[in-house]
Amino acid sequence: MSEDGGETWTERTDSVHDDIHELRLIDASEYLASTGVGLYRTTDCGRTWTRLDMDVKQRYFRAACLHDGTLYASAACVPPNRWEEPDANPALFECRDGVTLECVKSPVQRRSSWAGPSMRTT
Repeated sequence: MSEDGGETWTERTDSVHDDIHELRLIDASEYLASTGVGLYRTTDCGRTWTRLDMDVKQRYFRAACLHDGTLYASAACVPPNRWEEPDANPALFECRDGVTLECVKSPVQRRSSWAGPSMRTT
């Protein structure tokens, strides 16, 4: 992390998994880290990290975004090379309080895989 516009950098990886897929800036001191082993949040420029996914079984997070004050994050039980397997169990989560992930119910019937043949473009 840098607190001086990039002039100097400090590694702040204590208590966050190092398989980071996305690091999302929320504001000057708040970041979200989507990793292969969980979703982490810091509110102090990475000095400390809080794990947000402790109450869900999906731990492989690829991305997160913030919209109108709500955090949305996607995750699965397995890495991308296994997303078409039945045990992938993909889910979209929302977090409104900065701490608790809740599964978002899909308005359509769930398919057996994330990117099954009917969802691919040719």
